[in-house]
Amino acid sequence: MQGGGWVATHQDISEQHQKEQLIKQRSLELEQQNMRFDAAVNNMTHGLALFDKNDRLVICNQPYINLYELPQNLSKAGTSFWDLLDHDAKFGRVSIADKKERFKIISEILKTDKPISGPINMLNGQIIYMNHHPMDDGGWMTIHEDITEQHKSQEIIKHRSNELLQQNMRFDAAVNNMSQGLAMFDKHCNLVICNQPYASLYELPKKLSQPGANFWDILDHGAKYDMVSIADKKQRFEILNKEIKANKPITKPITMLNGKIIFINHQPLDDGGWLTTHEDITEQHQKEEIIRHMAKHDSLTELLNRRAFHEILLTGEEAISKGKKMALLCIDLDHFKPINDSFGHSAGDAVLKIVGERISNLVGNLGSVARLGGDEFAAFIGPISSKTQIKKLCKDIIDTLSKPVCWEEVEVIVGASIGVAIAPEHGNNAKQLMHNADLALYHVKRQGRGTYCFFNKEMGKKQKKRTKIELGLKSAISQNELQLYYQPLISLKNNRVSCCEALMRWEANQGKKYSPMDFIPVAEETGIIREMGNWALQTACNSAAKWSNGVRVAVNVSPIQFSSDDLIGQVAKALEISGLDANRLELEITESVSLDESDRNLEILHKLKQMGVRIALDDFGTGYSSLGYLRAFPFDKVKIDRSFISSLETKPESIAIIKAVVDIGNSLNMSVTAEGIETEEQLKAVFKQNCDEVQGYLFSPPLPQSSIEKLLIPNLKQKTLKTNSA
Repeated sequence: MQGGGWVATHQDISEQHQKEQLIKQRSLELEQQNMRFDAAVNNMTHGLALFDKNDRLVICNQPYINLYELPQNLSKAGTSFWDLLDHDAKFGRVSIADKKERFKIISEILKTDKPISGPINMLNGQIIYMNHHPMDDGGWMTIHEDITEQHKSQEIIKHRSNELLQQNMRFDAAVNNMSQGLAMFDKHCNLVICNQPYASLYELPKKLSQPGANFWDILDHGAKYDMVSIADKKQRFEILNKEIKANKPITKPITMLNGKIIFINHQPLDDGGWLTTHEDITEQHQKEEIIRHMAKHDSLTELLNRRAFHEILLTGEEAISKGKKMALLCIDLDHFKPINDSFGHSAGDAVLKIVGERISNLVGNLGSVARLGGDEFAAFIGPISSKTQIKKLCKDIIDTLSKPVCWEEVEVIVGASIGVAIAPEHGNNAKQLMHNADLALYHVKRQGRGTYCFFNKEMGKKQKKRTKIELGLKSAISQNELQLYYQPLISLKNNRVSCCEALMRWEANQGKKYSPMDFIPVAEETGIIREMGNWALQTACNSAAKWSNGVRVAVNVSPIQFSSDDLIGQVAKALEISGLDANRLELEITESVSLDESDRNLEILHKLKQMGVRIALDDFGTGYSSLGYLRAFPFDKVKIDRSFISSLETKPESIAIIKAVVDIGNSLNMSVTAEGIETEEQLKAVFKQNCDEVQGYLFSPPLPQSSIEKLLIPNLKQKTLKTNSA
């Protein structure tokens, strides 16, 4: 101012300053609060977004941006929610692929005024848990959380829980459905667990099948029902306590007092307890016993079978080695086959059972009896005092088995033949004894059956010879060792050779000649005669086809050949191959052909006759019922057995027999041949009785094919005519 002065104004602004300071402080607090809010929002594990009523983004936190991978331009305030949704759709972060349908559903959600929450399965596989909260001003807040991994973990836990549950169920089912009873006890002998089969096996009440039940209480309960192997309680407890303390596995069957057999498997555990399984094997044991019995016994007679009997013989070798006398009887039934044929196998079985009982009763405690098969039985007796003891036993067996057997009000009769071998005289081992007893039996059967015989060394020699013959016969045909010789039959009506009988001869390659009396029976017994007979039939037809003057050939047919189903076919083939007329083939059979299956054999004979083949009955007069067979079949020829011819000079009645046979032959239109003519006197005798043919060494021995042609010329006629004129 003028004069150097000033004007000063003063105003009190304290209140204004305070207000400014307060505003500044509040701004700072608000800024800090916003920072804390931003930090809190952005550090949430959940994604958060706030939208206004126009569906514009107000704010969203970083987890929300990360969750949907929002670019910067879409994470700013003012961004449309629908733009965000389109962005999410590019990455499959929406639950519905169709945009129109998706917008429609979400629009409905936004219109609601109630909170909505729940998991949403996105198209890309994510699972988002969403919380939608409407706001009063029309906007909304939404919180999103990716629970994909959490969901997977929960699913895994749930799956594993289910697996564990199922595993436990399977375990329970397996344990309770085991065929064995299972139980586990701790070191204090208390039950940890037992399954239902264990509880049922010992009929345990509920309190004794629950965890904690004491083993000794369970044992006491079992004792009440004899489900223990030892009656004395003290002894029982001592043994079991010792086994438990031994801490070693135990596996064994135990027979209970009530008869049950329990198989026990005891396994100690590391903690002092034990695991045990129990199985009732009573029925299994019984079945095994039955199987063992069946393996050693004949199912029909209940006697020992061949295998078990052989074991008995082997056991007997020890007694024999100590000097004990033993006896082996091989017993074969006589006339058993006709029972089967006449009454059937039921009758045969009934007879075999009764026979087995009778033999077993007679032998008693003296030894063992077996059925070896078919109608073959055997007994091993010993130690014995003497052969006299065995002779008496054999006689008793034969007498007893000869008594009638009743079957369905029918009486049938069998007999028995017995071969005996004594040890050590006839052998000191099972093989020798059986072999020698068989030889003795074979001897009895060849001698006529119905008796017994002890083995002797001569039987062994005969058997060796027979075995050698059998082995040789098997290769005789292939080695061309067999030959046919032919013996002529002379017709007394025209004094010419009318027929030649083919007779088999065998000369081995080493020059050894065998008699037909030796090798024919062996061939029949072994069945080799079938092949030999077929060879003889074909060879004889081939030879006869070359003979002149219509001379016939006679071929012997064994009863064994009749058991073959192809005899008729073999005859037809032989005739076809050779070209021989059927009426030039003569088949000679014996009465034994008709002894077995007579109806069948007669049918075969009739078919052969229908083919034109001639049938001759050989060895007439030596059989059981010759006249009956002459009525049964119209033979073309009857051959008088040579035994009647050889006895003409010593037995005058033989002439009467020859005359009777000739008369029968004439009445039945059968020719009659006299065999075995060796002298002029025999020839004269049969000539006077009007026999049709003669055969014998007086005219010619059997000759080989190369020589027989010489006899088929009139040279023999002169000798015959001279005899006739005499």
